[in-house]
Amino acid sequence: MRALLLIPLLALGAPALAQSAPYDAQAIPPAVLDPALPEQLGRMAGALTHAFMNLPVGELEAAIEGRPPSPADRRKTVGSETRRDNPYAERDIQRDVASSAGMVQQSARAMQRAMPAVQRALGEAAAEIGRATANLPDPTYPRR
Repeated sequence: MRALLLIPLLALGAPALAQSAPYDAQAIPPAVLDPALPEQLGRMAGALTHAFMNLPVGELEAAIEGRPPSPADRRKTVGSETRRDNPYAERDIQRDVASSAGMVQQSARAMQRAMPAVQRALGEAAAEIGRATANLPDPTYPRR
């Protein structure tokens, strides 16, 4: 589940990774370097976990078993099923969310610190590839 929390971080880096122009400090979107971003991502991790715990699963269970859903099935969620098996699950989940939020914040800060170097390296790599492919023959050029 913690790996799912890193998806927003990877998505933030995609615009910078897609650029092939040489390094330019102005090219990094300001939103990516915003100091409030790590805290926002940490809050988002908690909200996503809460939304996941409220995901209804009873009707799906009934469909898998090939029966019509009962009123009790309609009330089943991931959270209610988790608490049924472990009365301390809510506390454990909250603790895990809190530690995951910290991990997400640290990862976002590390990504922010590394972004200029990554973008510079990608710009240099793009320039090298451009120089290496500049003299390749054109495949549409007629052969003799």
